[in-house]
Amino acid sequence: RKPCILLTVWLWDTFVHTAGLCLPNAIPPEDRTLMQDEYGKATKLNLWSFSWPSSQILLQLFKIVAEEVLGHHVEVFGPGDSSSSGLYAIAGCSHPDDYHVDPGCNAQPDPVAKHLAFEIWETAMIDRLDALQQDFPTRAPMKMGDVGYTGMETMFIRSSIRDAAYNGKGLPLEFYLSYDLDWHESRTYFDDFRSIPGQRMKPCNETLLMEETDIKHYVKLTQDTDGAVVGLQGKLQARCWNDFWWLAPTCRDLPEQCVPVVTGGNGWFLYLFMQVAAKFRMPLAIGTVAGWKDYLELPRLYDYLMYWWTPDISFIDLGPTQIIFPEFDPEKWAQGDKTSVARSTKLSNWGSPGLPRSSPKVFHFAKGMSISESTISSLLRELQISGNVAEVACTWLLNHTTSWE
Repeated sequence: RKPCILLTVWLWDTFVHTAGLCLPNAIPPEDRTLMQDEYGKATKLNLWSFSWPSSQILLQLFKIVAEEVLGHHVEVFGPGDSSSSGLYAIAGCSHPDDYHVDPGCNAQPDPVAKHLAFEIWETAMIDRLDALQQDFPTRAPMKMGDVGYTGMETMFIRSSIRDAAYNGKGLPLEFYLSYDLDWHESRTYFDDFRSIPGQRMKPCNETLLMEETDIKHYVKLTQDTDGAVVGLQGKLQARCWNDFWWLAPTCRDLPEQCVPVVTGGNGWFLYLFMQVAAKFRMPLAIGTVAGWKDYLELPRLYDYLMYWWTPDISFIDLGPTQIIFPEFDPEKWAQGDKTSVARSTKLSNWGSPGLPRSSPKVFHFAKGMSISESTISSLLRELQISGNVAEVACTWLLNHTTSWE
């Protein structure tokens, strides 16, 4: 019997890899069905993806079950660089990743509806969700449920930089006040931001530095009128140095004293970093990398402060330490003052309000989809080794059937 069992396993494994299937008794592509949207139109189950790995794992877990167990045709769109893009995609906006300029939200929704997005960071979308609910009440996304773990995003320092400063001068660079130029020379432990090649950075006009609402609020909050300029279209935007960098007030006249801070996407946390730079006299040069490859590679080539988040394992080997800012103040955050930092952020899955009617089974499975922090951390470690999201998701589903069936 043992040879027979092994042969069966081998045959199934061969079939799975040939057909692109994962699960035993999987519904093959030719037997899958389309959904009907609220207008009676046949449609695939369309998922909006994000660029960060933990969200991609969740999406892939869901996609496999939706295709092979629930029997739907599934298509993936994106990836978006921000949680806000997922909200706009589900709301039927035609250019969801351009939300900071014009996401294309019109009276008529995009003909290709997006039904679900996984692991949306709630701090990134509260204001935008309110606007969507007001402008498009029948299309605004609805929360499906929490993902099962929380996230944290802020400014980090690499352990080698932190240790060099403490061992050399007793300077705790993980503390925000250690960057005040009146008291400390923190710049000596970092590379000159001008040494980072421009081709690996994203121009200011492709980032949230062009977001007029945020820049107006920054000027009002900090009175740093020199940190902004009126652009060609008459809109207020951040003042850029050499097309790629925004310089804090304390080092704007002496760029060589600036400490580089590098973020990713379309400028994740730029607005917050600008505020803390102005309020706490931190001499920061803030820029955004050109792409994901640059985001992963540059911290290993240059010494700078970086935007990072958890859960993620991209820089685990660098031993990043969170920069300690004042304790989170929800009242000030609600007023736009983001100079305190939350210890954690709710992460959740969101869907189309028409999904319960289009496919009750998909709706209920998405609503109940939740995994633990230890599970997502384990999956991320496996992804770092294999580099294949589909393989990691499939293996987990095969080994944990009681967790999702």
